[in-house]
Amino acid sequence: MMRTLLVVCVLGGIAHADKDADAIKKQVKQTVYLANGATAFDADTVFAADAFAMVPGGYANGPAAIDKAMVCSWSNPEGSYDIKLGKVVVGHQGDVGWATIDLAIRERAMDSPPATVPYRMTELFTRDGATWKAHAIYISMAIKDRPEDWGDDSHYVSKDSPPGAETRDAPMLGWLAHAPDLAAHLHKGADVIVLGSAPGERGGASLLGGWKKLVFATDWSRAGGDGKTWAWVVARVVRDVKVKDGIVKEPYWLLALAVKGAADWEIVSLHYGQDYPDPGDLPGCGY
Repeated sequence: MMRTLLVVCVLGGIAHADKDADAIKKQVKQTVYLANGATAFDADTVFAADAFAMVPGGYANGPAAIDKAMVCSWSNPEGSYDIKLGKVVVGHQGDVGWATIDLAIRERAMDSPPATVPYRMTELFTRDGATWKAHAIYISMAIKDRPEDWGDDSHYVSKDSPPGAETRDAPMLGWLAHAPDLAAHLHKGADVIVLGSAPGERGGASLLGGWKKLVFATDWSRAGGDGKTWAWVVARVVRDVKVKDGIVKEPYWLLALAVKGAADWEIVSLHYGQDYPDPGDLPGCGY
């Protein structure tokens, strides 16, 4: 597989000017470099051994698989990509860190004008000696909400084969059905970001408050964490939407990150998307 040229520009700052936040931001940069096969970093130094990712190149478990999936996401035999890091919001509590990242992917194809596509990336980290390693990651495009499209393209969901199984005891799983339950368990702070699936949907409890009438069912989920201080859950949730031809089950993929608070788990990041992890048909890619 041909690995493409990558140019990275840092446009934004971070939420905290401190040593730990700077170290987490460095790992964010390394994640982006790995997306196009940069040799300066080894995936094992960026991702924990149990790391799980949902990226445009597919679902992946472990550093090598995540590296491969990210290369599949943005491989381009006919041109190259510029990946610009926009706003990076970093938070941390003890040995747990999280980051919400804006990316701008500009494809420079040989036979067409450059096209820039915005992406969002969310990661959960824990301290590993002198560095930080990611345990969960989700990268998605923001897509305008169009329920009718899922009535026509429902076969895409039928092809979706995530390596996950629902776990009843997983933190946060019981809150996914109702946005108010999620809002009630948000951690306090400007470094806690909620991303909706559509462009411009970025906020916190107030954004979740706008979804209070929505009810979601969980199709599948996968969870991780140490059971004491940090946790993550990925899932595909669906809601019934009335469209012209009947009822459509509109899907959303999500990553929720949490730290243990004084009384209960507290959500530090919530990322919804409708850009599901599709490995595509590039050589060497696929489930």
